[in-house]
Amino acid sequence: MKYNPSVHAVERIRQYFGIMEDNAKNFVNQLMESAKYVTTNPNGSMVYKHSGKDVMIVVGNHNVIVTVLPPNGEGSKTKQVAAK
Repeated sequence: MKYNPSVHAVERIRQYFGIMEDNAKNFVNQLMESAKYVTTNPNGSMVYKHSGKDVMIVVGNHNVIVTVLPPNGEGSKTKQVAAK
């Protein structure tokens, strides 16, 4: 199954992992190959967790990656580095 990242997800992938837009789709598809289903949100989006990178991936309708969340506590550090 192929997944397509949303614009928001591409921005987060670049911000948290340094992956550029051209490689974002391949990156999320590689993550999803070994991600495990966690739950379905009330809005119908599904949450997966990739254990190797300890990231959360939210998948919406039509296999669109809505967002990618970094490991707990690393998002604020990454944002500070990106802001410099």
